[in-house]
Amino acid sequence: MNDHCHIHVLELDKWQKKVELSVEDQWIYFFKEAKNWTELPTKLNTPELRQAMATLRRFSEQEKEYDLYQARQTAIHEENSRQGALEDALKKQSEAIEAKDEAMELHAEAVKKQKEESHAKEEALEEQARLRELLRKSGIDPDADSI
Repeated sequence: MNDHCHIHVLELDKWQKKVELSVEDQWIYFFKEAKNWTELPTKLNTPELRQAMATLRRFSEQEKEYDLYQARQTAIHEENSRQGALEDALKKQSEAIEAKDEAMELHAEAVKKQKEESHAKEEALEEQARLRELLRKSGIDPDADSI
């Protein structure tokens, strides 16, 4: 890089805690363990690490707020999905009821028509019987083959 900018690669998993911590060790210890702390350990109580801990808390609080926001958004989305599914189910149920009512009306009309046809047939048979009887009374055999 240059004299004012350096890149350091820290392998946190390989770092072992020491009794006496150098400034570099303090920072490595902070990077490795700070996520588990609520307070800064006494041996790390320096202005720089206090500022870093305050920054970490601020980010953690923002992350918690973001997580709460995401949870609320997820709950709203799930509720909207359930509401949509319920509305769809109610619409289908209403359509099914309408279809059933229409089918029942058609059935009732068919039964009525069948009864009317049956009644008309009975009346025609009665009229035919009456006319046959009149022919017999007149001396004509309605069942005879006529040539």
